[in-house]
Amino acid sequence: MNHTGKFEYTKFEHRREPYRESLSKMKSMDLSFEELVEDFPRFAGHMSIGRYLTLYEMYKKASGIAGHIAEVGTYKGSSLLWFTKLLQIFEPESLTQVHGFDWFKGTGDDSVELKIEKGSYSYEYENLQYLIEAQNLQNNCFVHKLDVVNELEDFFKENPHLYFKVVFLDAGFYDVVKRSLEVLWPRLNPGGILILDQFGHELSPGEAMAVKEILPYAKIETINNSWMPNSYIIKK
Repeated sequence: MNHTGKFEYTKFEHRREPYRESLSKMKSMDLSFEELVEDFPRFAGHMSIGRYLTLYEMYKKASGIAGHIAEVGTYKGSSLLWFTKLLQIFEPESLTQVHGFDWFKGTGDDSVELKIEKGSYSYEYENLQYLIEAQNLQNNCFVHKLDVVNELEDFFKENPHLYFKVVFLDAGFYDVVKRSLEVLWPRLNPGGILILDQFGHELSPGEAMAVKEILPYAKIETINNSWMPNSYIIKK
């Protein structure tokens, strides 16, 4: 993936090479798959851990609000399954479920130019579905393979009962974010959280443009301990 920039992208440039070097060193260790999974804090970088702590904090902010969790842009399903497992821990008896939306083609065309290669962030729907079923999460986690720009509204015409307490926009494209906000913001219950992954980032300028267009007067709050996601809105 050819990601380049001269502003926000450079903030952590000094960390990239040392991190790659540390990964290379760890690859030389004789580690089992089980060890990597069960002891992941030993190996994951602090920025990756910070991302999931942030998603946990956002989820807890919506505690007590009715509704499900939605994610637009699932990629390999890391945050999707993270939310699902938070539900297992904190809401084992509730009806709350997680719904992911992605077309599984990666970066496509957009009305606003991106500095990300076309086709980046693509993943196989079948692989993600297999991972969900392998962990017996299929009753709590649902992945909807669709074109958000053209098909999201029809999905909710078929499923009008679905409302949310957390909406995580992890797409970064103007067209996708704009359409997601048009459809999902009315379905986010008051007190619910809209999480923005890349607000104000030069590699995905369309996200901020769409948010300011659809929600011009919303209070956008920053997240100091996370590079992505970096902002959120509490629906009043």
